[in-house]
Amino acid sequence: MNKIGEDAFKELVSDFSCPYDKDIEDFLIHKAIPFEKAEYQSSRTYLVGFANDQQQFSLCGYYTLSNKPFILSEELSKSKRKSLTGGKTNQDAISVVLIGQLSKNYNKALNYTIEGSDLLAFALETIF
Repeated sequence: MNKIGEDAFKELVSDFSCPYDKDIEDFLIHKAIPFEKAEYQSSRTYLVGFANDQQQFSLCGYYTLSNKPFILSEELSKSKRKSLTGGKTNQDAISVVLIGQLSKNYNKALNYTIEGSDLLAFALETIF
């Protein structure tokens, strides 16, 4: 959205379709921008696609990442807690990355341009 602007983003995602989970479709079309603009930026949405010879971008899929606290169980051993927290035994939570949304675009012929495993690989590459 930062590169193309809010209006272009809205136009680009307007024909995104995910018939298997309408919440995923609704998030991209209606919630991705407010989440991106939130004061503490609750998530970042990444669009995956390709440009044709006329430089028209086709949206093949997307994923959303956010930082979340992961509460450590009280039953967790001290050695395991140390390995997860970088040596601190009194820390109750660690920060993890959540893949909140992930879907390919089932609209038109775009259904066959990318696999879910490819989107997951892109998300993991971004995390690492």
